[in-house]
Amino acid sequence: MIELIYRVSEGLLVLTGVLTLWRMLRGPSVFDRTLGLELMSLLLVGFLLLESRRIEIRFYLDAALILALFSFAGTVMLGRVLEEENGDV
Repeated sequence: MIELIYRVSEGLLVLTGVLTLWRMLRGPSVFDRTLGLELMSLLLVGFLLLESRRIEIRFYLDAALILALFSFAGTVMLGRVLEEENGDV
């Protein structure tokens, strides 16, 4: 039963990832694409955490934490660059 819950959760993460990718490619502004990229990285973190719990490998926890930290730092830096370019954010 728990395996079914893991599979359904992973399926929902993949579906959300596909919809986010569509929004990133279609997004009218760079802010939409930035937000989509942040969501994709968070979905990957969630997927790594689910897999870590399902197959009981602690390395995925470390990878998820590092990915979350780099994702946050990258989003902050990109936000600052966009703020300097546009000035009205």
